[in-house]
Amino acid sequence: MCKLGAMEKMHRKVGSADETYADLFGNKTLRILHVDDDLEFLPVAKQVLEEEGNFQVETAYSAEEALKKLREKEYDVVITDYQMPGKNGLELLNEVRRQGNDVPFIVLSCKGKEEIAVEALNSGVESFITKDGNPAAYYEELQRSICRAAKRRTVEKLLNASEEKYRKLFEEALDAIFVADAETGILIDCNQAATELVGRSKSELVGMHQRLLHPEENWDVSTSSFKQHLTDKEGQVVETQVITKTGEIKDVAIKGNVLQFGGKKVLQGIFRDITESKKNYEAARFQSGLLNAVGQTIVATNTEGTIVYWNSAAEKLYGVPKSEAVGSTIAEITGEKPSQKETLKFLNHLKSGKSWVKETVVNRRDGTASPVITTISPIFNEKGEFAGVIDVSTDISEQKWMLAVMEDAVTQVAELNEKLHMVEGLTRHDVRNKLAALNGRIYLLKKRITDNKEALTHVQEMELAVRQILRILEFERFYVQVGSEELKSINVEKHLSEAASLFTDMKGAQLINECHGLTVLADSLLRQLFYNLMDNTFKYGEKVTQIRVHFEEDKDALKLIYEDNGVGVPDEMRSKLFSEGFGKGTGFGLYLMKRICEAYGWTIQETGKQGKGAQFTMTIPKGEKGDKKTYEIVE
Repeated sequence: MCKLGAMEKMHRKVGSADETYADLFGNKTLRILHVDDDLEFLPVAKQVLEEEGNFQVETAYSAEEALKKLREKEYDVVITDYQMPGKNGLELLNEVRRQGNDVPFIVLSCKGKEEIAVEALNSGVESFITKDGNPAAYYEELQRSICRAAKRRTVEKLLNASEEKYRKLFEEALDAIFVADAETGILIDCNQAATELVGRSKSELVGMHQRLLHPEENWDVSTSSFKQHLTDKEGQVVETQVITKTGEIKDVAIKGNVLQFGGKKVLQGIFRDITESKKNYEAARFQSGLLNAVGQTIVATNTEGTIVYWNSAAEKLYGVPKSEAVGSTIAEITGEKPSQKETLKFLNHLKSGKSWVKETVVNRRDGTASPVITTISPIFNEKGEFAGVIDVSTDISEQKWMLAVMEDAVTQVAELNEKLHMVEGLTRHDVRNKLAALNGRIYLLKKRITDNKEALTHVQEMELAVRQILRILEFERFYVQVGSEELKSINVEKHLSEAASLFTDMKGAQLINECHGLTVLADSLLRQLFYNLMDNTFKYGEKVTQIRVHFEEDKDALKLIYEDNGVGVPDEMRSKLFSEGFGKGTGFGLYLMKRICEAYGWTIQETGKQGKGAQFTMTIPKGEKGDKKTYEIVE
C-alpha cells in the first residue's frame, strides 16, 4: 500500500470538520473502524484522527478481522484501504452489505488508481480518497468525509424511523409542518404545505435555522418560543408570525411536539395560517369547509367525549352519517368500550399537551374494516384549559394494497429484465456472428461474378444491408446504456480527444479542441456522442478541413458547441433532424445523440447555416444534481 508522506508530518494540525456537522453531533464521539494492512500507517492515522476530531478509532489489519469486529460492535463509519491481502476494500464492503449492515464506507487508495473510483462509488462507497499528497489536506478531507457520512446516516435514521408509516399523512396535511433538531434549531424536514406557507422550496429550508421562518424583529421571541416548546409549552398552540421569501408577513398558530427518533430529540411544529381568520368570520367558515373536504377523517369531541364535529370523510370511513354521529360518543359509534383505567390514562396524556399517533383498524358499521393512521391531539381554549380532542385519521387501505401490488410488479419486472438482458446479449452476439459469415460469403461471391454487372449490383445491395444491420445492432447496444450509468464529472477535453482517436482516418480534417478545464455531469456515452457527431461530419460534410469544439457560458447555462466547415444541413431537414429513423443512414445516429442529451438534462439543436457548415449546440442548465454541479470550469 502507499504511505502518506513522512510519519512526523502526520501530526500536523489539520482543519476542523465542517461546523454544520459539529453543530449536529454536538459532543457525540463518532466510532470509527479503520482497516489497513500497513502496521506503520494505521497507528499514526488513529492518533491523528483522535487528536484532531471527536473520534474513537478502532483498528483492524485485515478484512477478516474487520468483519469479526463489525459483528461484535456497531460503528458510525468504516475507513478501509482498497488494496489488502485476501479481500480488498470493496469485497469487504460487499460482505458487510450481505450481512445486512448499512454502516457508511470510506475507501482509501493511492494516486494512479482512479480506475477503481467509479467501481467504488457505484458499489455504494460514501467517499473515495487518495492517500498520496499533503497530509494536512488528506486528513481534513478524511474528517469531512467521516462527518458527512455520519451526518447522512444519522439524519436518514432520524427520518426513516417514522417515514414509512407517516410520510403520506405528513406530506398531504393541510397544515404546514416543520421539523427541527431540538439542540441546534436547524430545520431537517418540512412538508409541501410548509413550502407554500413561506414561499420557499424544501431545498432552501432544510439545513437552515428555524428563525429563517420569522421576521428578523421577532427572532428573539421565536427563539424563546422554540425553547419553551421543548419544555412547558410542548403540545400547546401559540400565535406568532412568519415571513415569506417575498417579505409578506403572515399570522400563524403553531403547535409544537417533541418527538424522539433513534435517541435523537426533534421538535415538530404544525403551523396554521390564521391571517384571514383574524379578519372575518367568512374565513373561519371557509376553513371549516376545507376540513369537510379533505381526504382525512376529522372528528372532534368535547371534554365529556361527545362528538361535536364529524366531517364527510368520517361518514365514509365509519359508515355513519353526521346527523347520527354528532351528539354520540366514539365508543357508541365503534362499539369499543375501553376500561376506565385506560380512558383516564389517555385523557391525562392529552391534558399534558401531548398527542397520540398510531396505526390502527377502524371497524365499519357494515362489518368491514380499514387500516388507518390516526393522530389524536388535545384542544385548549384561550385560557389554556383542556377543551376537547381532535382525531385526524387517514385510510391507508389503498396504499397497503398498492404496496403489495408494487412489490409484486417489481419482482416480475426484475425477472423480466434479467431474461431480456440475457436474450439481448445472446441475440446480438449470434446475429453478429451470422453477419460476419454472410460478409465472407458476399466477399467470395463478388470475386466470382465480376463480369456479371446485374448480379454484382444485387450483391452490393446485400453488402449495404449487412452494414445497416450492424449499425442498428450498434445503436441498440448504446441505446440500452442511456440512463443506466450514474452521472459523474466528465473531462470534456479528454473524452473529445478519445472519440477522435477512434478514427483511423480523419480525411484531412483538423480537430480544434477548446474544452480545456471544462467538466460536465455525464457518463461514458459522452465519448459516443462526440464520435457520432464526427462520423456525421466525415459522411456528409463534403471537403471538411476543420472541426471545432468550444463552449460559452451565460447567466443560466453553458453552451457546448460542435461545428465544422462543411456544406452544412439543408434547411428543409433541420426540423426533423433528430427524429427516430430520419436520415440518410439508419436514421438512429442523431436520435441517439438526442436521447443521450436528454438523459443528462441537456438540449441539443442544429444551429448552423446551410452552405457554411454544420453546428450542433448542446445547452447545459446551470445547477446541481444531488451534491454535484451540472458543469464546472477550471481556469
